[in-house]
Amino acid sequence: VSSMRVLVVEDNRLNQKVAVHSLKKCGCTVDLAENGLIATQLIEQTISGSLLPYDVIFMDVMMPVMDGTTATRRIRELERSAPLSYKRNLVIALSANVGPEHVISVKDAGCDGSLGKPFYPSTLRKVLYDV
Repeated sequence: VSSMRVLVVEDNRLNQKVAVHSLKKCGCTVDLAENGLIATQLIEQTISGSLLPYDVIFMDVMMPVMDGTTATRRIRELERSAPLSYKRNLVIALSANVGPEHVISVKDAGCDGSLGKPFYPSTLRKVLYDV
């Protein structure tokens, strides 16, 4: 866990602080993107080799500019066109909506799992240990 690279895609400042603080406390290297468009640009950089790849992406679902499900679909498209050596990103959706329809929606977008918000630091750490 201590050497993991994590991308937090979240527009809410408080949630950003909680996530970044919790993940850094675990020893992770954390990058932050305020919306899905910035996240997809960072993934393009990991594919090109100009940025180290991420082990986990925590993706907020509801964001301005580009929402999390659209961003995840775009990330999956980018991965399909990436070199064979490129490792698929683990994407965990973050949302206040945790109903069954939501879970199906984020899975259909390509997310590997989801966490409800508000989330606790211990929940983020558990996801990392489960990876």
